[in-house]
Amino acid sequence: MPNNEELKNTIENLLLRFNSGEKMIKSGNSVPTYFPKTFFEMFYAYESGGVRRLYVYINATWVLLATPITDHGGLSGLGDDDHALYSLKSNVLELDNTDAFTPDANYEPATKKYVDDNKAEEEAIRATMWHDESTVLNGNALLVAHANSNMSYSVSAYQNAAAQNDEFSNDFTLKAGSYDIYILGVTEGNKGIATIYIDDVSQGTQDWYSGSTVYNVIKSTAITVSGNGKHTLKIKMAAKNGSSSNYGFEGIKFSIK
Repeated sequence: MPNNEELKNTIENLLLRFNSGEKMIKSGNSVPTYFPKTFFEMFYAYESGGVRRLYVYINATWVLLATPITDHGGLSGLGDDDHALYSLKSNVLELDNTDAFTPDANYEPATKKYVDDNKAEEEAIRATMWHDESTVLNGNALLVAHANSNMSYSVSAYQNAAAQNDEFSNDFTLKAGSYDIYILGVTEGNKGIATIYIDDVSQGTQDWYSGSTVYNVIKSTAITVSGNGKHTLKIKMAAKNGSSSNYGFEGIKFSIK
């Protein structure tokens, strides 16, 4: 009988030849049960339905030694191993995934969108935005008036100078649903009509004209928010009251609840 080193070398050689598909030992389509009478009868190649396995007789027992190795070539991150060691692509969320995925069991992964949407559903049922933090989309920059004792919170903001089609936006996070938006601002003889948009969908208008200056006016409009998560409030001053001298808007804050 060969010594341990000879047996090791023989097994390594058989594995290499087995993986190359070479027929060099006894083979069949059933698990071996015979008693080997020679050294090479201690090795058996099982082949059935495209499956190939190598068995070796050790300590009076047939032991599965190996299955053929699949060469993955130079693919990064993959060794030359059995495909069974790797997950099916259909069971993996890849870094560039763009498909919706809803986890339905403990410890399943979740996409960023799923987390964001469900965070909004659990937490955000109202939103507050400040006009001095609005982003101007069209027209002149915002002029912020601080320490104005006539105004709630002592602050207001307006585009200076005002013009038709002045436009600004503000982002907020909210769950889907029906709400009212409350706008705190100033009515005056040079103010226009504000068209309110949520995610570019028109929600209605508010006329901010008055014959004299009135501070801390609150106007409300019913709105619909579609989908959970991040949304955009946009206001456009495209029209004005026939008695108004301009399209201005001076506001303090926007509350949705």
